[in-house]
Amino acid sequence: MKLLNTGSHTVAQPSTFMITRGVMKGYIKRPLLLLIASKLSFPRYRKGINLDLPVDFIDDYGFLAWLYLRMQKKMEKEIKR
Repeated sequence: MKLLNTGSHTVAQPSTFMITRGVMKGYIKRPLLLLIASKLSFPRYRKGINLDLPVDFIDDYGFLAWLYLRMQKKMEKEIKR
């Protein structure tokens, strides 16, 4: 494991992917599989967003919205079992 070299002038930037996976692990089984599947299917979802917003905004927050929708459906399926 690589340690982050941080100090008063350098700020650590943790991986959003790993933080998201850690949070999802508390809610669903196999969060890594859902993350990968969501990343692969996101381009189709992004094409359906017809808003006049910057591309960076759609890429960042659109993916989180897509991930939330997929996770919500998966949690509903796991609860029904």
